[in-house]
Amino acid sequence: MSILLRIKAWKLVLLTYFAPFIAAGILVELAESMGNKNLGFVFVPFIILTLLIFQIVWSWTVGFITQELSPENLRLNMTMFNFGIKYVFIYTFVFFIGSFIENSVLISVIFILHIIAILFFIYIIYFVTKSVLISEKQRKVGFFEVATLLVCILVSPLWLFIVQTKVNKIVKNLTSIMKALQ
Repeated sequence: MSILLRIKAWKLVLLTYFAPFIAAGILVELAESMGNKNLGFVFVPFIILTLLIFQIVWSWTVGFITQELSPENLRLNMTMFNFGIKYVFIYTFVFFIGSFIENSVLISVIFILHIIAILFFIYIIYFVTKSVLISEKQRKVGFFEVATLLVCILVSPLWLFIVQTKVNKIVKNLTSIMKALQ
């Protein structure tokens, strides 16, 4: 199974949220100490890009695997999820490249694409949360069960920590079942 499913929740939160910002801060300070204030800010978009790609890959891995572990009759529709993952992934690069170009028409197009990407990202978070809960409880889950975790989106590292803890539990149970069958 993927290392993203077995990684401890606190390590995932550190890697996803705190390490990129600490690295960005160090690079900005290092560049400023060398006398080039603008050089440090060149690295920040690359760090944010890495953070977004990691989040997308983690979301896809968890969403896909938990769907496979869910009962057949409770599985969610993967079509919108897969499209959303691809859209956000491609848009991340479009936004990254477009952020260096100063063109008012391009900015207005990117703004519309950005709103769509945000909506897809919210759907991806909803899908992953619901999929993990279905896989964990092995029954249909209601909106309010999902909504309690979605409130944690306001404090995103907390949401990631809670969901990854549940994923670790699911993987541990699956591993023990597979060992028992051997």
